[in-house]
Amino acid sequence: MSQADRHVAVYARPAAGGAWSTGSGYHLGGSLVLTSRHVVRAKDGSPRENVLIHLRGAAALLGCEVVWCGADEVDAALLRVVAPGAELPVRRQPVRWGRFATSAPGQPCHAVGFPAYEGRGPAHELVASQVTGRINPLTGVDAERLSVDVDSAPVELTGDRSLWEGMSGAAVVCGGAVVGVVRHDAAHFASRRLAAVPVERCAADPEFRRLVAEVCDGEPVLRPVDLDTLFTEVQPLSSPATLLVARSHTVGFRGRDAELARLREWCARDEGFSAHIVTGPGGQGKTRLAARLADELAAAGWVAGFVTGDLDREAAAGLAALRRPALLVVDYAETSAGTIRALTEATRRTETAVRLLLLARSAGEWRDDSAVEHYLEYLVHAPVLQLEALERTTHGRLDAWREAVSSLARALSRFRGYEGAGAHADAVAAAPPRSLTEEQGDGGPILGIHIDALAALLAATEPDKTGSSPVDTLLRHEERYWKWLAGARQFTAEKHTLASAVAMATLFGAATEHDALALVAALPGLPEDRRHTAVRWLADALPGSGGHWGALQPDRLGEHHVARVLHVRPELATALVRVASPAQVEHALTVLTRAAVDARHLDPVIGAVVAAAPRVTGPAALSVAVRSENPAPLLASLEQVVASADTGLLAALAAAIPVRTQVLNDIAIKVLERLAAAYEAAPDADALARPRALAQLARRLRNRGRFEDAVRVNEQAIELFDRLVDPADSTHLVDLGNALDGLADQLSRLHRLPESLAVSKGGVATARRAATADPAAQAHLAGALNGFATRLGLAGRHREAARVAQQAVDINRELVRAPGGEAQRPGLATSLNILGVQRGLDGRRGEALAAIEEALGIRRELAKAEPDAYGVQLASSLNNLSNQYRRREDTEKGLRASEEAVAILRRLAEANPEAHDQDLAMALGNLTRRLSELGRTGPAAAAGRELVRVFRALVRARPEQHRAGLATALMTAAQCLVAHGAVDEAGDFAADAAALHRELGEPHALALARSLQLRAEWLDSLRRGEEALASMEECVTVHRGLAAHDGGEKLSGALLHLAGFLVRAGLGERAGAAAQEAVDLRRALAADGLPQRRSDLAAALVQHADLLDGLGRTEESLPALSEAVDIRRSLNAGARLAGLLRHYADQLMRMGRYWDARNTLLEAIRGHRRLRALRHRRTLAVLHRNLARAYVGMHRPDEAAEAVADAVATLRPLAGRSEHDAQELALALEELARLHDLLGRPAEAARARAELEEVRGRSGAGRPEVP
Repeated sequence: MSQADRHVAVYARPAAGGAWSTGSGYHLGGSLVLTSRHVVRAKDGSPRENVLIHLRGAAALLGCEVVWCGADEVDAALLRVVAPGAELPVRRQPVRWGRFATSAPGQPCHAVGFPAYEGRGPAHELVASQVTGRINPLTGVDAERLSVDVDSAPVELTGDRSLWEGMSGAAVVCGGAVVGVVRHDAAHFASRRLAAVPVERCAADPEFRRLVAEVCDGEPVLRPVDLDTLFTEVQPLSSPATLLVARSHTVGFRGRDAELARLREWCARDEGFSAHIVTGPGGQGKTRLAARLADELAAAGWVAGFVTGDLDREAAAGLAALRRPALLVVDYAETSAGTIRALTEATRRTETAVRLLLLARSAGEWRDDSAVEHYLEYLVHAPVLQLEALERTTHGRLDAWREAVSSLARALSRFRGYEGAGAHADAVAAAPPRSLTEEQGDGGPILGIHIDALAALLAATEPDKTGSSPVDTLLRHEERYWKWLAGARQFTAEKHTLASAVAMATLFGAATEHDALALVAALPGLPEDRRHTAVRWLADALPGSGGHWGALQPDRLGEHHVARVLHVRPELATALVRVASPAQVEHALTVLTRAAVDARHLDPVIGAVVAAAPRVTGPAALSVAVRSENPAPLLASLEQVVASADTGLLAALAAAIPVRTQVLNDIAIKVLERLAAAYEAAPDADALARPRALAQLARRLRNRGRFEDAVRVNEQAIELFDRLVDPADSTHLVDLGNALDGLADQLSRLHRLPESLAVSKGGVATARRAATADPAAQAHLAGALNGFATRLGLAGRHREAARVAQQAVDINRELVRAPGGEAQRPGLATSLNILGVQRGLDGRRGEALAAIEEALGIRRELAKAEPDAYGVQLASSLNNLSNQYRRREDTEKGLRASEEAVAILRRLAEANPEAHDQDLAMALGNLTRRLSELGRTGPAAAAGRELVRVFRALVRARPEQHRAGLATALMTAAQCLVAHGAVDEAGDFAADAAALHRELGEPHALALARSLQLRAEWLDSLRRGEEALASMEECVTVHRGLAAHDGGEKLSGALLHLAGFLVRAGLGERAGAAAQEAVDLRRALAADGLPQRRSDLAAALVQHADLLDGLGRTEESLPALSEAVDIRRSLNAGARLAGLLRHYADQLMRMGRYWDARNTLLEAIRGHRRLRALRHRRTLAVLHRNLARAYVGMHRPDEAAEAVADAVATLRPLAGRSEHDAQELALALEELARLHDLLGRPAEAARARAELEEVRGRSGAGRPEVP
């Protein structure tokens, strides 16, 4: 019977008789009818026991009983037909239930009922009315009702009666799903509006769900009718293999408690848009897990389901109006970039929670390839859940086997020809395959157990067939189904032709009938007059959503079938690829690479397919390679294509390679090398084509770590651009600017900083010209300024860097203020971050903190809305904030910021180590330094060890990219371990670092020098002076080789370190020469007047002076100290000047120059009085006591006593803080008492001694030291 025949008339009256209440109803199936409660209950709630229904076309009325009534405002009821011998129609399709998920108005709907009879007895003729209308989901939402605005309303009757009487109980249907039950004619709308009870309220009652489940093959599942086209339907069970499809729920869900808990926690977070990736091989249970989560959330009121493939922006646009939280599952995410993009655009700014669950076989480069827009960056950072085998133990596998056999046997018995399958269940369950009881390593996919179970049941139904593998058994029964269906569709074909057709459909897919017919026409052995029949047969045999036909399911079975057919007929794939569309070719290569994991004979087939039509297959192979878990056969095939490709094909391949890729980087280099050479040899080629190819090649070489080659190629590109670029063409100028920025980066990586700065400056000038020619290039200019500022900072030119970064901030602020400028907020945060860092390094700490806190605020907002996309940037800002707090000497706040950064990145790295381990390593390095600065050697050592572990994991994944980082991590950890006393472990780390740096060669010479210095310090701590000196001398030698690049800046520091080692070795003269060379180098560098370089010169002069003093040449040391003091005065160096003045005064007093010492100390005291930190007050007390020593040397005891009294006054407030402060106060009081004795002041001396005893008494109580 048709869907229309579900509509029934309902009559009810009390058993004692009286007027009939008339309404409408909807036959759900079996004996169950849905109607309105007030039709079968009086206003006072009393029952109308005499209930009858009339089915259209039925000869008689059927008696019913009321089995459920809604409570309160849920005006709905369920009736059960109890009339003896009643023959009710069999409903082949279960009722679909729905609700509204968005606020989008004007949702079309209809209802069929039996309104306004002239008479009210059951003998009267039935006249159905089909009402159409629109539902605005927000109308009546507060009252939890639906309002149907009808298209054609009847004329309202006089009085309080309406022609809609009798319509109550009719089902409101929207998008083929029942969404409500008509309740009454809404007042004040002249019969133009009907009020209805949402079926969602009915389904909230467990008894309603139980009753419906008895007749509708399961509890009601409420689909989002206003988004229904977005979600895939579960295909009907048509053949034995369809029982294995995960979403058929034939075999119950089991296990995965930890994985479900993790995903539930992710869904429950107070976040807007968020994504999570689940990976695992085919058959591991990804779809089952996602379906289970979706079912749970749907039951809790969420919109949840599997999104259709190839979703476009228009189809996804309705999601922008979501008013319920949503879980959107994308299967085959690695091949669904367009769908992911459309979903993200539609939902990332919604007010409600949206969770995007991406299922893929691996979390490879498809994420980078898909993240082509800034708002898709979250793909790279999204957490990844790698599904391991479900059953790892023999007991678990056997239990899963028994459960699968039992469930599959029941389901299989429902198929024609397999009715007796259930009789074999016990025997099959008792005879599991040997593989389940053997050790299996990781346990294997759960689908394998289900395949074995179904194959065993099928084999039991045909005992004469033996010796086949489980998959071959399944395919044999599928072929039986295909043959039966072909006969039913009057499609005559050989068995091998049917098998080839299914392989073709599975391999290529077909979006349209045109695509389908083109493939079928190329299928060997199929006459032309049967092609349309073949297309229809395939659509029935392989139903699917979103295409003309689906594929043989489950995937593993389809892939095995493809491999089996192509093993016999390998030429089939190449014949079909020549007529396939680009999308079909990409689909075919995806399936082939998946199938080739277990079928190596497909590798040459893949090669033949790629070679068959390279202009189509080449770009497709590139696209598939970055998404494939098995790219090797594609890469080998592409190398063959590239070797013989012409210029046009090379250009097409170059354009198809993603910007961010490791998998394709080597292929990209080969393509671009040949393309650049081809353009050079072609006189008629576009003049800009070659420099653009060279610029791309330089980027690929840089990504490969070939920096010298990258510089050479980029210089060629820039030379050509300079000659060819039109100064009025912003596109050409952007090309040149990008090439200059790339060259600057490459030079910087080679430690050729002066050259890098010059090139970067030129890049900014070019970007300005581009922005002048086209305001749309302003963002490009901001990026160029960011890069220039960063490189100026590397050169120590922090004030200039801050000025340049400020320009980038100003541009980005304007871009943010412009219409649609929200997308530029991440760029503004980046510029603010750079500005803050450079201002901090320039000593402008307040302004630095303000910029970094503004950047942090932006990134906190972005990360709250999209934690996967912006969590890393938030952690970066926290690390910068930590560094600023450190410069402000607020180390505790710095530590807290660093700990928060590490916590964010640990969470991200735990979920997605491939994407976030590098970021975590950077944050751990920062945390290690903060802990070390606070003297927390134990936690610092632990963080250092973790840092090394993370880098070792990175090196295992990508050794070329991360070996240098590991070497640096080893050095950092070694320093922490030395401080913690773990000297042997530190030595091992230092030795590993040096060995790594030697292997890395010249590009990493600077890092080698650092590791050699660290190793020297470690050897020195073990008192292995000779080895330590040799390591430090090698360090200096390495720095000498680098001096041409930085003017000897780092060499000077190494020489000063070497001087210390030489002093300890008793080689004073050599030490003096080394220190003098360091001073000379820094004097030459300071000639440019940069504050940092002048400060470095002052530090070198102090160290040189100390060395001379240690050699007994104190008189010679004083001019160096005096020069250092003058430099620090001119720099207004604050605490550093005050500390140096104290040091200079000590030297002067040792030389008997007390007057000069006194003047120097007074200057130091004035400087320290302006400093508020606790440690500066302690230093101030020391300065006062030193001043007293100077006065004593000058024979002025009165002034000496005043100076000591000032020291006492400074120390009194500190004495209660720590034992050390109390001891310092005691020493000052003792000294003050002696001076009073010397001056003949017994009373004052006595008071000083009394206070001294009081202080000693308090400190003797063992007060804990407060740092």
